[in-house]
Amino acid sequence: MSDTWPNRPHTLGSRLTVRALRLAGWTPVLVAPPTPKVVACVAPHTSNHDFLLGVMWKWATRSPVHFVAKHSLFVFPVGIFMRAVGGIAIDRRRAGETSSMRWSSASTATRRSC
Repeated sequence: MSDTWPNRPHTLGSRLTVRALRLAGWTPVLVAPPTPKVVACVAPHTSNHDFLLGVMWKWATRSPVHFVAKHSLFVFPVGIFMRAVGGIAIDRRRAGETSSMRWSSASTATRRSC
């Protein structure tokens, strides 16, 4: 079985996801995070299949991953799924306004000026 996020043991769902990824030829890998909170940037994605692989990696490793996406992807009924897997809607028409972000209850945000 693959590694999981610290203090998050495997569940039936994560075990099934690991098996599905392995059947597809993938091995979910997780390196221990250096600190309790980590920001990682992943880009560019080459197709829409990258999203599915990313969500499956999240489920397999039980990582508390959140991602941002344009707000138009969060309309009903797809929006329910997007928020459930850790999505945060960003309205790109309001550039620079972090107040337009809809943070989930599991995540916290700190605003810094650059």
